Amino acid sequence: MRIKESLYIFAKYQSDIAFLFQTLMDLGYHVKGDGDWTPKERVHYVTIYNTVLLNICSFVEEYDNHFLAFAESEFKQRVLSVKKIAKPAYKKVKEWKGLQQYRNNMIAHTLRIDKDEFSFSKLGDYDSPRTYLELVIIRKYFMMVYTIILMEFDEELSTINNFARNFNQKNPPRKHEDAEVELKRVVEEINSLLEDYNSGKYLLLDQFEKL
Repeated sequence: MRIKESLYIFAKYQSDIAFLFQTLMDLGYHVKGDGDWTPKERVHYVTIYNTVLLNICSFVEEYDNHFLAFAESEFKQRVLSVKKIAKPAYKKVKEWKGLQQYRNNMIAHTLRIDKDEFSFSKLGDYDSPRTYLELVIIRKYFMMVYTIILMEFDEELSTINNFARNFNQKNPPRKHEDAEVELKRVVEEINSLLEDYNSGKYLLLDQFEKL
């Protein structure tokens, strides 16, 4: 059922974003001053921040491109009702005109624009949330949209996890029984190449050999 695909996607992103915000608050990131961050905390915060924006972009893509188009005929009127009711909040989400561009150039793809220009040359030009406050604001509007979806499709969403479990998960294609042996072999090969170049440098086997 295609409508359940969209509903699962919406529910997943809503849940992920809720847990990401809870992590921000549990760790006190939302109240830290500019000089209070360790390098590890800053990387962690930026990763969470970017993941929230990435998930909102993915939610928007599903909402715009598939929610109505993929819905079975018996659900189309209900989807149209959701879109009409949620429109005031959804318009506020879409006001961030550079959100998709930021996602493409700074998060999801390489840090290159059109495989050429370094993305940081445009840093600050993107019309997307930059501060914790702005992240909270866009999330509030996002939550309004999801709440309208939940109001209309509460029955379908109550069984959405069962729907997802019906998909068979394939076994991983790779096995790694000899991974440590292979790691050692590659380190030795690189050290041999370094020796050929008379670099006087080498990789320490202990850093790479053990898993």
